[in-house]
Amino acid sequence: MHARFPFSVTPVIPRLMRLSACAVILLATGCESVPGDPAPAPAPARSSWSGPVTIDGDTGEWPKDVVATADPAYLYLRFSVDGENKALQASDQTVTIHLDLDGDGGTGFAMLDPVDAAGMGVDLEIEFSPRNAEGSLDRGAAAYVVDRTGSRTKIPVAGLDLLFTPTHASNWYEARISRHVATGTDTSALEAASAWEGVITLRDSGGSLRGWSDAFIAEKPIASEQPPLADATLPPRPAGAIRVLNWNIHRNNPEKNSAPFARVIELVRPDVVLIQEWEAKQPAQIARWFHEHIDSPTARWHALSGRSWGVAIVSPYPITPLVQDGVTFPHDGRDHNARIVSGVVALPVGDIVVASTHLKCCGSATSPEDSTRIAEAGRIASALGDAIADDPTWVRVVAGDMNLVGTRTPLDLIGKGLDSDGSDLEIAPVRVLGDNATYTWVDWQTSFTPGRLDYVLYSGAGCRVLGATAIDTRRLSDAALARMGLERDDSGASDHLPIVVDVAIRR
Repeated sequence: MHARFPFSVTPVIPRLMRLSACAVILLATGCESVPGDPAPAPAPARSSWSGPVTIDGDTGEWPKDVVATADPAYLYLRFSVDGENKALQASDQTVTIHLDLDGDGGTGFAMLDPVDAAGMGVDLEIEFSPRNAEGSLDRGAAAYVVDRTGSRTKIPVAGLDLLFTPTHASNWYEARISRHVATGTDTSALEAASAWEGVITLRDSGGSLRGWSDAFIAEKPIASEQPPLADATLPPRPAGAIRVLNWNIHRNNPEKNSAPFARVIELVRPDVVLIQEWEAKQPAQIARWFHEHIDSPTARWHALSGRSWGVAIVSPYPITPLVQDGVTFPHDGRDHNARIVSGVVALPVGDIVVASTHLKCCGSATSPEDSTRIAEAGRIASALGDAIADDPTWVRVVAGDMNLVGTRTPLDLIGKGLDSDGSDLEIAPVRVLGDNATYTWVDWQTSFTPGRLDYVLYSGAGCRVLGATAIDTRRLSDAALARMGLERDDSGASDHLPIVVDVAIRR
């Protein structure tokens, strides 16, 4: 008998309630079922809770006995994988969500293993770190429509508008699946009002089943006629607030396609712009682009760039360099330059300490890349801390592309002790405009689902956040775009979303 695994996915009424004490505890501890355990109890009761769910990796809004729910736009799941935390899309094991979309065991594939799937007709499977045709594991995610024979047809993950958080290794994950599938497949089961159920399995790198969750079941209402497009616009800057725009602009793209960037920046009207991946070697080149495309409240633009590739600070107001020599340290037998630029911007409401950073890309938890990110974050925090040790400036913002695809540790380190009272910087609660989600990166041309790679950290002792918004024009209605002077594909000018954070100085 397979070990009943790991996933702390507790159904609305747990099937294991009738089993032995060990079998009940294993939902939290992962202990193995013992031979002779009774068969699973009948399917759990169906939940009537429908949210709202915010896809941010924090499951606090979920009732403790609910792991699956739905609204007219999406299906939602939360789950936990027992054992060592691993980033789902860069793992040495495959997590698969098996879904019976219509609650009808006769319309999909009848899984024989695990036993918790008995009676289901699986119509859709979603894999994280999926197995490829050669038998090895790929990174990212994959989705398949499944027929009654078990034959699987691969469909674009983009067509499911699949979203899950967080991208880094975690105790809990949240996932969202669109009910308006754009894959050329039959979507009637997703759209209809009915029960839906499923089970989650874990297979090792060799493809062997290592564990599974309890089965879960929930109701879904009839789907809305169209995918949701929000009639939401960026709020105006509050009086007296400092507006910061952070944007990884993807390999110098404003120099190649200026219009989308100009429209967004004109809308935002930032006091400070923190940039990653602008390849200009001299800050004057970046300032010149702003002069040519963006009106300035001071009739000029100032720019500061770092010693390492791509990071920059831009403002209509003067910028004084902070850590002037950059952050270089020995790593893996050579000198390593962390991508960081920092300065003090002299705003009309007072000075603000800012830093734009771009941590090492790629890898997974415990990978060399993650080790580099951790080293970079620690050195950046130390260098910034030394530079502002005696600085009276209250408002401090560190932002950028943190590339959290391994562990969360770099995020925990980079703001360590940098607040004006010596405490750690806080994380701005960024939400996508008009959407209950926190992703900041989208590239459907890859196998990776959208995720939150970009973060804005701020000095909670010195200021408070009045608004924190990522702009994805693809989520907005035509009317909302027209009111803001934006076009539907403007956010697609980069694979990262522009992030707008308004902070007010604590007096």
